[in-house]
Amino acid sequence: MSQDPPVFDVADGRPGFDTVYTRCPRARVRQQYPIVTTTGLPGRLLSDRPLADATASARAGYAGWVAGTGLAERTKGTYLERLDDYLSWLAASTDDQHIAALAEEHARDYAVRDYRRHLLAGRQASPATARLALVAIDSFYAWLGLGAPDVARGAAGRRRTAPRALDQDQQRRLLRAAERRGVRDHALVALALDTGLREAELASLDDADVPITPRTGKVRVLGKGDQLREVPLPARTRPLITAWRQHRAKSGAPHDPDALFLARGGRRVSARTVDHVIRQAGRAAGLEISPHAHRRMSSAWL
Repeated sequence: MSQDPPVFDVADGRPGFDTVYTRCPRARVRQQYPIVTTTGLPGRLLSDRPLADATASARAGYAGWVAGTGLAERTKGTYLERLDDYLSWLAASTDDQHIAALAEEHARDYAVRDYRRHLLAGRQASPATARLALVAIDSFYAWLGLGAPDVARGAAGRRRTAPRALDQDQQRRLLRAAERRGVRDHALVALALDTGLREAELASLDDADVPITPRTGKVRVLGKGDQLREVPLPARTRPLITAWRQHRAKSGAPHDPDALFLARGGRRVSARTVDHVIRQAGRAAGLEISPHAHRRMSSAWL
């Protein structure tokens, strides 16, 4: 008769927590996360200390499970070392898309994608180092019962129907609609049109990634396949980026010192915010577009 696998408690037992049971291939994990009644989503993590507590507790539970596997001691150490770095980064994150990274698949994917970008672009780590980190993170999320994160690994994604390119009149209407939304959105939509960057790439841009001189400008971006590329910035968009930087500086409010585009509270914009801005500007111009579509629609102008 087979026996139930051991139970690892990854909660600190405080009152007001909801209990979720998930079955993993090698372990039955009992997870407890704080309930946020304003969202109606049980298990959603908070972005301050509870997230730090949850990462520490999850790490302890995973370490106990790893210790009981037949992996070589060196492999165990490597897994925990890579996981410690990821969880430390996650606990320190202020991105609201990472709040439920230990409980929800979408939040898991956003967090791991951003961490991978942090390794490659922020720390200048090699692709091999990033892949090694993903192996440990995959093991951790399998233990949690969420499965491997959906991160670029060379596999083809879902095919999308190619949108039609916008003509110059439609792009002019779109830019005017974005201008009415404010300095930031005007610069953001213009940059999207002129570069064809993905929404996540636009959101992750740092100030240093967009150097502008009186006569030239370019955008440095880390894209798919870990390829760092440079995209020329046309003359029409350079003054819009400069105007946004001046507006941001005049506000005097605390903000992320690295991010190019900011959201409320001074934080870096998220990919969802970029999606919202472009969609809303499009609707105001009488166009149904999305950041996925702007990559094709920009070809009409370039």
